[in-house]
Amino acid sequence: EVMTKGIVSIKSDEKISNACKLILENNISGLVVLDENGNINGIISKTDIVKSIVN
Repeated sequence: EVMTKGIVSIKSDEKISNACKLILENNISGLVVLDENGNINGIISKTDIVKSIVN
């Protein structure tokens, strides 16, 4: 049996620290990023965050 969680999203102007908090709290690998109108702007993953810190 496969269970699906609701989609967790963040606004594009939010801080990376808020994205990290949401990812950890929801035990997920990434978030949908929404623009100011609520349209999908992209996704951000754990890997994206780590790469931004390392580089």
